[in-house]
Amino acid sequence: MPVVIFIALMLALLAFILWDRKQMTRIPTRKEMENGFTPGASTAGACVGLIAFAAVSALFGWDSWVNPPTPPFSGRGSLLKIWAYGALGPRSFPIFSFLFSAVCVFLTLKLLHAHWHRKRRNQ
Repeated sequence: MPVVIFIALMLALLAFILWDRKQMTRIPTRKEMENGFTPGASTAGACVGLIAFAAVSALFGWDSWVNPPTPPFSGRGSLLKIWAYGALGPRSFPIFSFLFSAVCVFLTLKLLHAHWHRKRRNQ
């Protein structure tokens, strides 16, 4: 299973690299660089990032659902893992992963909704 996750993450990285290469088709002028960037102008980039976080979190949640981790926990975050295991049992990690994925998808939908309304108002 870890090999499948590794391959999926590498494919996601490759897709991001290919997508990112196409983003900057021309070099910005000096004046454009001095003006800085406009907040909220890059809604698509934020949405892609949130969807990527949601997908990776859902993948980790699915892996934890199939192979639930068991105590003793050690390393970074072990106190959080002990607390989550004590509160919700062996299915705590997938539950938190799926909740995080749902929050990321919800935020993406909110961003797109706000962007759509802003665009409609400006027309």
